[in-house]
Amino acid sequence: MACENDFSCPGTLVCYTDVSWDERDAFCDCSTYYGWENLASNCTDYGPGTKFYISTASIVMIVSGFFICIALSDMSLFYHFPEARKLSKGVVTFIYCFLGLLSQVFLGAVQLGSATSPLESLKVDEFSEEKLAKYGIAERFFGMAELCFVFLASLNI
Repeated sequence: MACENDFSCPGTLVCYTDVSWDERDAFCDCSTYYGWENLASNCTDYGPGTKFYISTASIVMIVSGFFICIALSDMSLFYHFPEARKLSKGVVTFIYCFLGLLSQVFLGAVQLGSATSPLESLKVDEFSEEKLAKYGIAERFFGMAELCFVFLASLNI
C-alpha cells in the first residue's frame, strides 16, 4: 500500500519512505518498536518481539517490586532507631536507589500498557505527520528518572 505519511496508513501501520532495505518509494508496514506484526490485521498481533518485550518488562517489574518490598522493610529501621534518621551518605544513597526502583516499576507498567494494547496506545498528532505513542512521554520520563536516580546513587557510594 502506497502512502504519503503515517496518516495514510490504517491502524498501527506506519509509512516508510526512502528506506535502503526496500525498493519501494513509500509504503505502509508494521512499526517495529513494540514488535507487532501481521499486516493483514493492521499489525495488532503479538510477534516474537512483542512477547519478548512483555516478558522482560514483567520480569523486571517483579524483581524491582521484590526489591521495593525489601527496601520498605529496611525503612522500618528509620522508625525504630532515631540515629538512623540522620541524613548520611548511606541514607541518601538508599533514597536514590528506592526512587530508581519506583521509576523502574512505573516504566515497566507504562511499557506493558503500551505493548499489550496496540490500537489504544497510538495518539494522533495534528501538528506532525506521524503517529505517536500515547504514553511515549511517560516512558521517557520514567526512563530518565530511573537513569538519574541510579546514576546519583552510584555517585554517592
